[in-house]
Parts: sequence; C-alpha cells; structure tokens
Amino acid sequence: MSHRIAFFCTLFAPIVLGACASPQSNPTAWQPDREARIRVYWGATVYFHYNTTCTPKQGLWGGYPEPSRLVSKPGFSAMVNKTVGMPLPSDAYRYYQEWIVPAGKPLTISAQITEATMRNAKAYWVTYAPGAGTFVPEAGRDYEVLISGPGSAQIHLRSLLAGTAGVATEPVPISEAHACN
Repeated sequence: MSHRIAFFCTLFAPIVLGACASPQSNPTAWQPDREARIRVYWGATVYFHYNTTCTPKQGLWGGYPEPSRLVSKPGFSAMVNKTVGMPLPSDAYRYYQEWIVPAGKPLTISAQITEATMRNAKAYWVTYAPGAGTFVPEAGRDYEVLISGPGSAQIHLRSLLAGTAGVATEPVPISEAHACN
C-alpha cells in the first residue's frame, strides 16, 4: 500500500506543484480604450472599491459590500501570481495579483496590514488600522499599488511606462480616502 502512495505522490506532485507555481494569465481580456490595469503586491489585505471616492463601511463579519472586491490577501493562495499581461519593472516583487479596472471612474483602494510576532515561543497577531486612497485610473495605463507600514497602511501608487529600454515607473498622486457617510 505504501508503495502505491509513493507512486501516486511521485506522479502527481509535480503536476499539482507546477500548476500552483505557474502564473494565471489572461492578457486578451483587457480593453485599453476603456480600462486600466493594476498590479497589487502580496503582503497586505487590499480591497478595490469601485466608482467611489470614500471607503464603504465594513460588514459585520468583515469584508465590504458590492461592488467592492478583495484583490489581495496574505496567505499561501496569494503566492500564485494572477496576471493580465502587464509589463514588469526591474524592481518588481515576486508575488502579485493583476486586475483590470474601469477607466475614467474613481477607484478607492483600502489596505490593512497584519503582523505576526513571536514572544516566548508564542505567536501574537497585530492588525493595524486600515489606510485608504482614491484616484481615477486613465484608459490604457498600467499601475502598481505598493503598501507600506508599519502601523496603519500607507498606499503608494505608480504608473508603468514600457519602452525599448525596459519598464520605467513614475509616482502617481493618490488622495486620502475617508469613510463614506
């Protein structure tokens, strides 16, 4: 019996692990005349709130109501890149998710950082207050969202400019977003 299990693991483990390590790509779905693309790097819990300049109230069990979307959450499942064909700058981080968003309409991005610390062989989790920013994506543009801490999440946005010499980046202003009334 144990040799059957070993054979099964030897045969199927590379297939399963290969599928997990491969980026999920769908570059043909983008319509650059009316959409933008945004890459969010792994690390913080990040939501997109569509067509609003404020952050909606979280639900009773966490999360946000539609049309908000969870776009990045720490964990092993986030270590599989989801790509839509964006160019990669030389300083890109290893794990990310790429999204297609409507252009010309406000997009609010909220993020929250959770840290784990070890004390006396015990893990303690600290979740900081969320941060949020808003901007209007331009059609045909590629953006990256970078979240920094420690503490309340600071949201940074940059535009990607693909050229013959590679991919350059340029900071994009993002306004602070407050809670919706």
